Amino acid sequence: MDLQGDGTRPLLDLSALVTRGDVEAAKLFWTVNTMPPNAVDWLDRSLVAGSVTQGRALVRGDLDNWPFNDDSGRFEARADLHDLELAYLHDWPSGDKLDVVARFINDGMQAHASSGRSMGVAVDNVDATIANFHEPVLVLAIDGKARGAVLLSYLRATPIGAQHAA
Repeated sequence: MDLQGDGTRPLLDLSALVTRGDVEAAKLFWTVNTMPPNAVDWLDRSLVAGSVTQGRALVRGDLDNWPFNDDSGRFEARADLHDLELAYLHDWPSGDKLDVVARFINDGMQAHASSGRSMGVAVDNVDATIANFHEPVLVLAIDGKARGAVLLSYLRATPIGAQHAA
């Protein structure tokens, strides 16, 4: 850390390793002063339970330029999550037993789940992206497998099914 002595934020070169922890504890590390409240609220509400089996973080740059959207520095964090419970939205079925690799790079997030389920529907490939937390749009792509009756029950439990499935 370089305290520049001119009243500005410091220059920081930091790396950290987390060997294990609880997903609930991750909520203590959001950059709430720079992230939009809606993004913080979504992360706080959506990450219900699970464990961090490994995590790494890197911050390098002048903190006056945080979150480094101009490439003047770098923030990168990676977390390997096991048995994650994700409450996507209040009126959608939650996901559980998700094994996820989440990456936060500068002002965005990418996550990939290799396995999990939602209301008994097995999922084996989930990708989630928020390109920019200041304009937080979640793009979610899910591959899942289920038999007809289970899939129909799932669809009926969603806002889409509530409007269109009888």
